[in-house]
Amino acid sequence: MDRALELLAIVATSYFAAPLGLLSGNITLTALLPALGMLLGLVGLVLAVARGERRAPMLALPLLLALCLPVVIFFFNLMLRRVGIWFGIASGLLALLLWIAIIAGDTRNRLPAWLIGGFILSYGVHTALVMLALDGG
Repeated sequence: MDRALELLAIVATSYFAAPLGLLSGNITLTALLPALGMLLGLVGLVLAVARGERRAPMLALPLLLALCLPVVIFFFNLMLRRVGIWFGIASGLLALLLWIAIIAGDTRNRLPAWLIGGFILSYGVHTALVMLALDGG
């Protein structure tokens, strides 16, 4: 369990620190994806508050589940090795996408929900890239 929490800390730290790499001119996918995701999330949050969207807080649960994705992928890795990582990534991202689509389809203003969902999905994709890199491919 300690290793799972360590992976959670590594992924979260790398996600929130990666956009700083853009300031030094280091433009890579692992730096650009979190920066774009944070920008989408911030704009979506501002729009949701400005438009008074009542269903936007429903995205808190998919966000919490996305934050737990490194732990889930770690346990898939323990059980099934590399196939488990790929299965965990594919099923986790698909479930997040469907859940965000259901919430966005039920809102009055869909744009803020999709923008916040873009932040959640960018975190999930970044998690997948980091977990694959830590596993060796």
